[in-house]
Amino acid sequence: MGNNLNWLDTVITVSITDNSSMSYQLNRGGRPQKNFGSCSERNKRRKTSEICSGNDTEVLVYAAKKSLRLDGKHEEAKLMKEAIMTTPSRSKRISKVWNASKSITNVIAYTPAEALALMIETSLTKNSYQVTQTQANSRGANIYPSYKRVREAKAECYPPKESVHITDNI
Repeated sequence: MGNNLNWLDTVITVSITDNSSMSYQLNRGGRPQKNFGSCSERNKRRKTSEICSGNDTEVLVYAAKKSLRLDGKHEEAKLMKEAIMTTPSRSKRISKVWNASKSITNVIAYTPAEALALMIETSLTKNSYQVTQTQANSRGANIYPSYKRVREAKAECYPPKESVHITDNI
């Protein structure tokens, strides 16, 4: 033991390095995980079933609103609060308006030249055109330009007055 007294009495310094900065990739076997947006409805239901079963509706709504706000979607968060946290009739009205807006197709309005061509092809009088335009507007289909713009399109079809020379010679 006499030989070992020297090293037993000395101070030994051990440096411990911080390995938390090193990133280790755990090599998990199997198929890689998909992000939530690209999953099927069934996988989404399976992944969210644990969250839904362990929390109240109010907690989930609040978390969803907070997430929307963090993503910068403030109007969507307000709409979600309005639809879920108010009366049941409010959510029915919002749903009805939403479904009605989806059913509206993109209507393409006539240009003045197209409206003029329509008038000529169908032999519409000024009065008939204006009645048709008024009826379409009253049903929310503002597809016909005003008669004034149709008349301007008709005037553009004529040659300029400077190029027409009228003489009395026969």
